[in-house]
Amino acid sequence: MIYILYNAKSHNETSVESLEKTLNLLKGKEVTKISVFDISSYEDFFAKMKEGDMVYLLGGDGTISHFVNDVYNIDINVPVYYFGAGTGNDFMTDIKEKADENGYVLINDYIKNLPTCYVKGKSYKFVNGIGYGLDGECVAVADDIQSKKPGKAISYPVISVKLLLITYKTCDVTVIVDGVEHHFKKAWLAPTMKGRYYGGGLMVAPSQDRKNGKVSCVVIHNSRRLPTLFLFLSIFKGEHVKKVKKVSVLEGKEIKVKFSQPRSLQVDGELIRDVMEYSVKA
Repeated sequence: MIYILYNAKSHNETSVESLEKTLNLLKGKEVTKISVFDISSYEDFFAKMKEGDMVYLLGGDGTISHFVNDVYNIDINVPVYYFGAGTGNDFMTDIKEKADENGYVLINDYIKNLPTCYVKGKSYKFVNGIGYGLDGECVAVADDIQSKKPGKAISYPVISVKLLLITYKTCDVTVIVDGVEHHFKKAWLAPTMKGRYYGGGLMVAPSQDRKNGKVSCVVIHNSRRLPTLFLFLSIFKGEHVKKVKKVSVLEGKEIKVKFSQPRSLQVDGELIRDVMEYSVKA
């Protein structure tokens, strides 16, 4: 049996197309289509799997994030293939070179040994990264807009530019990497990354390797507003790391980030407000 898991609540055009494509690809085979919202227990779901069964997971970054947190402690003994739907899929962008000719990636190894983020007494597994600072505030502003005007189109670039040039205020940050403290003034952001991409295609950690057992904290600091705007534009190609006086990349197995003032944080898009610090174990 082949099980297709998809996000039934997504009305994104690429999500619909990915489901149709997968059904056509598997035409003539024994297939069961299931919405991820109809699965009450992934432990029970995978317990019934037999030899020869396989799973196709379709969705965007939100879908893969919820999936890995739901299944993390479950023994998955069947192949799980992923097809990246949605717009600006950072997980798929990062691993697309591993995709087969139809665009599917076997992800069993990618959803093991994931890092854990600890913040405000809770823990989260993540596949892409944590945004803390300007990037977290951008998600918070978008969330506020959606709460007031549900369904309104969100332009993250526009929000980011307004925050960067007008309202966002930097603060000091301490980053502790494997026991070694690093201090930075006027920090704009301090994300910690498992993959290279976040924010719909920003290559914030171009040297990060998903399989080396480490994570990377990228701190943008000591930069005025207008120069920082041009610095942000270079993130799409990962060229910001060349500005070594303004961008610091710290790699390790245990990372703790402490801001001098509370800021919003996002874990693979999951918003958490008023955060003073977070820690990560790779």
